[in-house]
Amino acid sequence: MESDRRTLKTRVDYATVQLNVNEDFRASLQVAPPSTATRLHNAVVQGYHDVVESLIGFAVWLLAAGPTLLLWAAVLFFPARLGWKRWKHAKAAKISTAGAA
Repeated sequence: MESDRRTLKTRVDYATVQLNVNEDFRASLQVAPPSTATRLHNAVVQGYHDVVESLIGFAVWLLAAGPTLLLWAAVLFFPARLGWKRWKHAKAAKISTAGAA
């Protein structure tokens, strides 16, 4: 028994304790409905925040997509210009031949 006692003195047991806490009752806050002026003020403030957020979002999109858009605009500008000039020249030639007839 003495040997068992010494063994138990130096032995350490580890345990994991798991605790779950749940709220059984959630009390609702009873607040009087806001006045019309407060509601209008809140709508103005929310509208202002929405405008600012959309402007910031557009600026971020422009900074992200702007270089790609500029590259494609530069690549497509000259072929589009050449096509436009040919179309206008063909149209002018068609009008001049129609007028001569």
